[in-house]
Amino acid sequence: IGPFEIEIANAPAAAELVDPGELLRGRVNLIARTPDRRVTQMIFELARTGSSDWRALGTARAPFHLPVETAQLADGSYELRIESVTADGQSVHSHRFGPYLIDNTPPAITIAKPAPGETLRDRAELVVEVADEVSGAALVELSYNDGDKWMSLAGLEPEDGKVRGYWQVTECRPGSCRLRATAFDRAGNEASEEIMVTIAAPQPAEPAPEVEPIPTQIGRAHV
Repeated sequence: IGPFEIEIANAPAAAELVDPGELLRGRVNLIARTPDRRVTQMIFELARTGSSDWRALGTARAPFHLPVETAQLADGSYELRIESVTADGQSVHSHRFGPYLIDNTPPAITIAKPAPGETLRDRAELVVEVADEVSGAALVELSYNDGDKWMSLAGLEPEDGKVRGYWQVTECRPGSCRLRATAFDRAGNEASEEIMVTIAAPQPAEPAPEVEPIPTQIGRAHV
């Protein structure tokens, strides 16, 4: 048996993903890292959490950054993996990264109280209903405008899909006033609803009743 040569091909090192954060929306920049200098390109792949239905998002060369527009994907939970490829065609897949929640849908918001056009006086109850099925509602900001400037009322965290509060409308000038509720979900999407209400003029204070003076009797001193 004559001499022969054995070529040992070492597989490239698997890539690591720089954590993009748990919640993804809009345009994100996926970044991969590898200590293997033989790697010339990386293929970023995406699959629904727990599935093996991988689809390629795109291919990046050094420095292995891949911009992704998440609005082109359906909302939901996903996992990522990366295929590292060397110049001579060797490749290796990374482990799964994630899960990551993609949410590009703003929350639904409704001002339940007061009713549009309602006349308010003294202390008015505010009730706002908010729902977000993907990442969840995080905050509702309430504000009003009785002229040309928005004034903040409060920032409240929803409980059971609602926020409640009370508005001392006496701090507003009488007449038409805009009331706005803006909801934010955990991913940063926002939505607003605005209604017009009327602030009643304060009623004049009733005059204090007149008190009859007590007659003073002046008697003569007895000697």
